[in-house]
Amino acid sequence: MASVAVNLAHLASLASSSPEWSSGDGTAGWWLPLACQADLAPLVRLRRETVRVAHLLLGDASTWELAVVSTLAGAGEEMLFRGVIQPVAVCLTTPLMGLLVASLLFGLAHCLTWLYFSFATLIGFYLGALALLCGEIVTPAVAHGLYDFVVLVHVLKLGRRLPT
Repeated sequence: MASVAVNLAHLASLASSSPEWSSGDGTAGWWLPLACQADLAPLVRLRRETVRVAHLLLGDASTWELAVVSTLAGAGEEMLFRGVIQPVAVCLTTPLMGLLVASLLFGLAHCLTWLYFSFATLIGFYLGALALLCGEIVTPAVAHGLYDFVVLVHVLKLGRRLPT
C-alpha cells in the first residue's frame, strides 16, 4: 500500500536530481508544479520507514518466499475484510456503508502513519468495490496478493539503492 507513496517520493527525488525529469531550465517536467504545491516530506518519511520495516522483516527473503508471504497475506486479509467484515456491515447497513466501514477498518489495520492509513483505506475501498462487483473474494484476494508481491519486491530492491 505504500507503493504509491514510495513511488511519488522517489519521483520527487528524481525530479530534483535527474536531467531526464527536468525541462532543461532547472525545473522539473509537467507534474512538478502540482507536486510542489504539496509537502512531500511525509512521502519521503513514509518511503524510508516502509523500506526500513520491509528490510527488517523480509530483507533476506527469496523471491519465492516473498510470493508465498504475499499470497497468504492477500488471501488472509481478504477473507477477513471482504469475506467477513464487509458482508456483515452490508447486512447491517447498505452496500455502500458496508464498503466504507470495511475500507476504514482495513486502513486502520494498516495504520503506520496518517498517510499510510489514507493509502490503505483507498486500496481497501478498491478491493471492497471489486468484491462487490465480482460477487466473490477470489478476485480481490488475487489482486491483493499480486499488489503485495510487486510492492515488496520494489521496496526491497529500492532499499538496496537508498543511502543509509
